[in-house]
Amino acid sequence: MQLKYVDVDICRYLDENSRASNREIAKALGISQRTVKNRLEVLHEKGLISHVTLLDVEKTGNLFLAIIGVHVHKIGEELLDEISALPNIVFTSLVTGQFGLIAIALVNSREMLFKVISNDIESMPQVKGVHTFVVLKHKGMDIPISKLFDIEGMIESITSTD
Repeated sequence: MQLKYVDVDICRYLDENSRASNREIAKALGISQRTVKNRLEVLHEKGLISHVTLLDVEKTGNLFLAIIGVHVHKIGEELLDEISALPNIVFTSLVTGQFGLIAIALVNSREMLFKVISNDIESMPQVKGVHTFVVLKHKGMDIPISKLFDIEGMIESITSTD
């Protein structure tokens, strides 16, 4: 499906104002509320957009990201799917160059990162080895907060009983 210019405008507006009502969007863009409603329904039904709550990892103070370059015997979607299904993995991509696959892991400790690498990824038969890069600072990589519910101990590391 090709996007219409109005779709791009609506998405840009929502990117900056995620809680905006259809009325607000329509007024800001000079289009009808009905157009906003219809276009959002189409985009959602086609799977082009979704509504999620994002977590800014930088602001939690105790979560961090690690980029994992995976050397593989043979590049393929099966391995991509397998690594993507791991609870701590928030992004994967088949790539060209030194690695066959890049994964980004969300962890709350060096021990958790070690487990993800040694127990989960390096134990896969298609994997020859990994290179890991701990992210010190980043911009533009917010994580859907629902992803945290899949990772054992993660919610506890960002919440308090106060």
